[in-house]
Amino acid sequence: MLKLAARILLSAALSTAFTGCGSKQVLPSELKEKTLSERKEILKNAPDLEHQLYGLEEIAKYYAGHSISKESTTEARDYANQLLKLAPQIKDKWDYGNAIHHGNLVLGRIKLFEGDVTGAKEYLKKAGATPGSPQLNSFGPNMTLAKELLEKGEKKAVLNYFDDCLKFWKRPTSKGTVAEWKASIEKNETPRFGPNLVY
Repeated sequence: MLKLAARILLSAALSTAFTGCGSKQVLPSELKEKTLSERKEILKNAPDLEHQLYGLEEIAKYYAGHSISKESTTEARDYANQLLKLAPQIKDKWDYGNAIHHGNLVLGRIKLFEGDVTGAKEYLKKAGATPGSPQLNSFGPNMTLAKELLEKGEKKAVLNYFDDCLKFWKRPTSKGTVAEWKASIEKNETPRFGPNLVY
């Protein structure tokens, strides 16, 4: 429980480390991102369901923002499906929204990698339907799948995703950031998603 509570404190620290989500920013060295192997180790050593879900969510978060390959799709899909299957058991917990968001993003990215654009859009919508979490409400959503769908010309699905995300993304700068992203899309430019490609 102490480790999980520390994640909320880490969120507060990160919130002060980032100033505006649309520009280039750097994580402080002491908050360096965990590798995939480190995330798998968290899952392997999970003493209970809550920590197991934390490990699965960390792995899903990795695959939501990092490259997907033919070799990784089976593993990534398995982890995401495990996460979404277990998530209802923590529906009343603060971390539930993270599981819904990242689990669906991983499955959507796999669909897109496999050429199923319609399936990818469906998972993007499910990811945007998350109730939010302390992290999502502050830092905002992951935009990797949205960016990949924009590259396929799927503007409407991405714009709808933006609107869905504003329902939970309550940071004071979030509306302005989304407005900038929308303006870029209207000009047929790729938005500068910045750190929202790795959250």
